[in-house]
Amino acid sequence: MTEFINGIELFDAIRMIGLLNPKQTIFYAAQLLHIIEELHHKSFIYRDLKPENVMVCADGYLKLIDLGTCKKLRGN
Repeated sequence: MTEFINGIELFDAIRMIGLLNPKQTIFYAAQLLHIIEELHHKSFIYRDLKPENVMVCADGYLKLIDLGTCKKLRGN
């Protein structure tokens, strides 16, 4: 069971918006980097990064979904 995320997939958001402008691109890229950095800090590797596995919440921030392919590093 996971929390309810009120939003849409990043893939659908990009299709609706069209090409992202530079500020939007930097905003979303920075969030994704932060999410991946946090996972790596906790010794997890996310192996299925694609726009369909990223949700844009109603407040505009991103959440990573489908953590089924995450792998915990051994010895950490």
